[in-house]
Amino acid sequence: MKPFAILSSLAIILTLIFLGCSQTKNPEEEADSSNTQFTEVTQQQFEATGMKTGKLMNIVFNETITCNGYINAPANGKAQVSSSLGGIIENIRFRPGEKVQKGSVLCRVSSQELIVLQQNYVQSIAEFKQAESEYKRSKALFKENIGSEKNLINKESYYKSILAQKQSLALQLKRLNLNLNEIEKGNFYESFPVIAPISGYITKQEAVLGQFISQEQPLVEIVNTNQLQLELAVFEKDFAKLKTGQKIIYKTLGEQSTNYEATLVSIGKSINQASKNIQCIAKINESEKRDLINRSFVEAKIIVNQKESLGLPKEALLKSGNEYFVFVVAKKEQGVYFLSKQKVRIGKTSDGFIEILSPKDIKNIVIKGTYNL
Repeated sequence: MKPFAILSSLAIILTLIFLGCSQTKNPEEEADSSNTQFTEVTQQQFEATGMKTGKLMNIVFNETITCNGYINAPANGKAQVSSSLGGIIENIRFRPGEKVQKGSVLCRVSSQELIVLQQNYVQSIAEFKQAESEYKRSKALFKENIGSEKNLINKESYYKSILAQKQSLALQLKRLNLNLNEIEKGNFYESFPVIAPISGYITKQEAVLGQFISQEQPLVEIVNTNQLQLELAVFEKDFAKLKTGQKIIYKTLGEQSTNYEATLVSIGKSINQASKNIQCIAKINESEKRDLINRSFVEAKIIVNQKESLGLPKEALLKSGNEYFVFVVAKKEQGVYFLSKQKVRIGKTSDGFIEILSPKDIKNIVIKGTYNL
């Protein structure tokens, strides 16, 4: 055989041997090559970074409507207190923020009008007694056919007029919370009390000692915190999802870390044309009312639907583009965690959890400390 042919045959044999060797791998080498797909974390690193493993959990995912509003008292839960007569504020017995009971004296007002009112009342009593006496006398004479009918009618008309005047003055004095018996004895009052019409907290105070106030001028605002409610503005597009009885989770600007609860009790029937909102009312849990402040702004979520599904804490997932991944502990050898990155498909998000649609059989998931990887 020629040397060239021998060399060619040898080259072909060596090539075949090389290809055969390259296609057949040692199992250990294959395992070693797959290790390059793992993220290795030592036991010390795992503990130092606060990493933790877990599994898919059954989570209740809420479908919610986001809206804003205010904490407010209804019309019968707040009061604007004013004086029935003009006068000068004699003393003040309250401060903003204080709790008062219905019937408590808020301040006293001295008034010249009050003295005139008492004088007129006493005079009306004297006139009434005289008019009553003359009316009874005319009535008796008319029955005996002595007096004329015209005279009786005049006496009766005057009697009823004085009676109406007396009763009107008495009602005015009663509104001032004064003792009529003392006034009838001639013991006149120089001032009258301004009384709290409801129990609650003083939220506004516009009275100053020695200040002259006119009739019906606002002096004090009282809010009954036991009647506080939520007034929410819901967009028109979400109206069809609303039902009374739905649970509401809300926060105030001053307590962003605290979630409060309420229940939807009233859904408006008219749309505000300017804002395109519908006003809704929610009842606040009784135990939470003591911590709330009237007219506080709130951010709320109305739960319109609930669904139980498998999920993970948000911090367990990593986002890359439009895809989400989790790290799974594939194995642990000699104090080293071998973590593999696995793609997942997500669904709803609720209260710090994300729904996992697939796969649903993954275990040993790194649910805490993923951001360190």
